[in-house]
Amino acid sequence: MEINKLTEQILKCAYKVHSELGLGLLESAYEECLFYELKEIRLLINFNVASLKNGIKRLAN
Repeated sequence: MEINKLTEQILKCAYKVHSELGLGLLESAYEECLFYELKEIRLLINFNVASLKNGIKRLAN
């Protein structure tokens, strides 16, 4: 899959979750809903936010 198309699909899912849930929920609620939306479009991912955050910290240092 082309990287731009993949990015577009992910952003659409994230926007949908944010639009429907609004503000004020715990991050874990948004994560679960985003995971569901990505699964619905058959975009299978390893969704481990703790690992992602640790990876970003390593990149920043």
